[in-house]
Amino acid sequence: MVPETACFQALASSGPLTISRLGKTVLVISTDNGLMSGIESESNDDSVLTFWRTQLLSLSGLPHDSAVSPVSETNFAPQLIKGLLRIVKQSPMAFFVPLERSIRSSYPWQKALKMALLAGFAYLSFSSLYVVMTDAWIDHRLSAARTDSAAALELRKDIRFMQAEVNEVATIFSEVAPLWVTWDVVTDLLNKGVTVRRVDSIDGSVTITASAAKASEVLSYLSNDARVSEVKYAQPIRQAGQLQSFAIAVRFNWPYTATSSQILTKANEGLIGMRKEKS
Repeated sequence: MVPETACFQALASSGPLTISRLGKTVLVISTDNGLMSGIESESNDDSVLTFWRTQLLSLSGLPHDSAVSPVSETNFAPQLIKGLLRIVKQSPMAFFVPLERSIRSSYPWQKALKMALLAGFAYLSFSSLYVVMTDAWIDHRLSAARTDSAAALELRKDIRFMQAEVNEVATIFSEVAPLWVTWDVVTDLLNKGVTVRRVDSIDGSVTITASAAKASEVLSYLSNDARVSEVKYAQPIRQAGQLQSFAIAVRFNWPYTATSSQILTKANEGLIGMRKEKS
């Protein structure tokens, strides 16, 4: 136990100080004979206060113009703690109060031990129950999350399977030349007076053997056709009377330009729709 006066005595060892509390101001001075203090005058006359403070400083053996450190109600607690820390550093065992033997003999140790054991048992019981309930709740949440994740994994597995099928179909169709466009082009040539004698197809290239008044006009017509990607003479032009016999090699454009990613997106949307209908 450390009294307040001891804390302020530790602070006053470095110089006098004033403590203002409860409307009064006390001058505290640490001397060789102990602690000297006095309540300062409440007079509004500064000369009276200065005279009284000079007298008290002179009695304690300090110069009359010694600096005085103020301790007000605003900084009272910090200054008190500061003095306590000085006491702990200088003499920590000075104010140590040992436990009285009468208290030790009269204290109900057995009842306190029983209460402590009862409190410990109750704490362990409630804490164990809390841990068990928390563990069961976490297992329940993990089981629900595991069910949802299993459904999601199954859906992703189906999507990957369908993606492989879509890619395979897209690869097959990408290798198939759109030869059905040939008959549209041949029909247009027939309407323009071209006599088509033969149509052959090798590796996606269609060779049209025909005769017309001018083979160059037929070649120019096919070159400007949006359905044709490449056109050239396959054989030399032969003049047969007023008509020219020729053979033209043609490659056609694929009219559908949807990419495999677009096809896959549609397949995924269809799969999700089917899943929703099933659920």
